Amino acid sequence: MSWLQHQVMQAIPSNMRLQLDSMDIITKPKDMDASLTSWKGGAILACLDSTQELWIRQQEWRQFSVRLLRERAPFNW
Repeated sequence: MSWLQHQVMQAIPSNMRLQLDSMDIITKPKDMDASLTSWKGGAILACLDSTQELWIRQQEWRQFSVRLLRERAPFNW
């Protein structure tokens, strides 16, 4: 187990460690420009099936506006 894996394992609550089968630490590729990393992550996030429910359609926005955004946003703001 690497130092980083050990640190991450210590940060996970003990009751959740039992559910963890394996852990892969993926480091930033040396050839990827750091300024593009967030765009790459956003592109991946947009393609995930689990994020499809987060999209807001035009009619929904017209009807509920920011209230709907606050409900669907995956983070608190």
